[in-house]
Amino acid sequence: MITKNKIGLILGPIVFFLIKLFYEPANLSDEGLAILASTTWVAIWWMTEAVPIYVTSLIPIILFPLSGGLDLKITTAAYGHKFVFLFIGGFILAIAIEKWKLHKRIALNIIKIVGTKKTNIILGFMIATAFLSMWISNTATAVMILPVGLAIISQLKDNPNTIENENVIFGKTLMLAIAYSASIGGMATLIGTPPNLVLAGVVKTSYNIEINFLQWMSFGLPVSILLLFICWKYLTSIAYNFKNESFESGVEEIDKQINSLGEMSYEEKSVLTVFILTALAWITQSFFIKNYIPNIDDTIIAIIAAVVLFIIPSKNGDNKLLSYSNVKFNNDNLIGTCDSLMYRTKDSTITLFKKPIIWLDEYQVFSDTILINYFDKKINKLYLFSRPMIISQHDSLNFNQIKGKKMVGHFSENKLSNIEINGNGQSIYYLSEKDETIAMNYLESSNINLVFKERKIYNINYEIIPHSLTTPIKDVKEKDKFLKDFKWRISEKPFKK
Repeated sequence: MITKNKIGLILGPIVFFLIKLFYEPANLSDEGLAILASTTWVAIWWMTEAVPIYVTSLIPIILFPLSGGLDLKITTAAYGHKFVFLFIGGFILAIAIEKWKLHKRIALNIIKIVGTKKTNIILGFMIATAFLSMWISNTATAVMILPVGLAIISQLKDNPNTIENENVIFGKTLMLAIAYSASIGGMATLIGTPPNLVLAGVVKTSYNIEINFLQWMSFGLPVSILLLFICWKYLTSIAYNFKNESFESGVEEIDKQINSLGEMSYEEKSVLTVFILTALAWITQSFFIKNYIPNIDDTIIAIIAAVVLFIIPSKNGDNKLLSYSNVKFNNDNLIGTCDSLMYRTKDSTITLFKKPIIWLDEYQVFSDTILINYFDKKINKLYLFSRPMIISQHDSLNFNQIKGKKMVGHFSENKLSNIEINGNGQSIYYLSEKDETIAMNYLESSNINLVFKERKIYNINYEIIPHSLTTPIKDVKEKDKFLKDFKWRISEKPFKK
């Protein structure tokens, strides 16, 4: 299905290249032309919501330096140091890895490969934790690995052949190993932990020496490997000893958890591809990529990876590999969810973006964008732009529906008083008699006004005599029961606390 989002996604870069290659305005420098082309791309993505608006706001960090408009330092100066954005890009990549449970699959397979002895299982946990900590925050890595470790410890505890107190010793060793290796792994890469970036920034400011991803990794990775080996030997040979090294049930638990993940999904493969390409780009940018793209930088690579994750669709096509579709609000006045929202203090408006939906008692209300005029803890007006629809459930099988080109809801004392449907008004309503559905009414009218009383539709007014058709319920075909864009999304409704 062609939507404004998809059109904008393609139109933005096309217009950028058209302006850059063919537009030659008088008295405009190459740098100015680059800024014009980049700004046009950003404007198109903003207007069409090709990606969430906060993702679009990152595009100048990529386009301005690469197009020659501004260098990276000047571009990011208004927001913060460029290393802040390097960390943000790495953090977003880590979120995608965690969202699709790719980190768990990587960790479990590393642990499985290392071996069946207790000391080897501990080494496997340390390698897996350290590797993930190179890209994901130390704390998040430790928290993720911890449940896997506890499952392994419980297997040892339940084993009748376990020597007394051996499970306690193994448990202590494994917990310490996970904690230490999370910190050790964070040293290996520039984005492994925030202090690394702070140090790189201080060195750049004080000595004007740029430490890129490869330079840090060429020093940090060998140090991490050495410290990891020392830590492992100390924990398993000096601090603690195991009288019985065999631990077959631990390996069985690892296999069980790997099997529970199932086959590698399309989303996992996609995120893994982005992750590998990003890591390769970070490693090779200084001696390979820079030969072809002189203005490339580790920060730009990180932001490109982040934006790509918001563009690539998931297998079902409804979501992206990474999207924040979990913004939820739930109070006495308003219940709803959306991808992102923005509050303007100037005119007291809340704008909900990307598949927003709100619930007004029994009515589900959604459109491409929703704007709410909210002042003094009261809703005054509700604006529904592009493909708005109101749905309520009539019975277990049938739904009342109203849609139009644009809708405006009016409130009185925080209660919905009426909704105006402006243009292309359509409705489906079911008629009942003695609690039994007897007919379906389909109606068309350019403009419709719904009047509410005691939170229910009380009256329906039309500016122009409507076209109406009532059909006995037994004669209604399944395809005629739903208006275009119908979707019952009750599963997304936040519960009241």
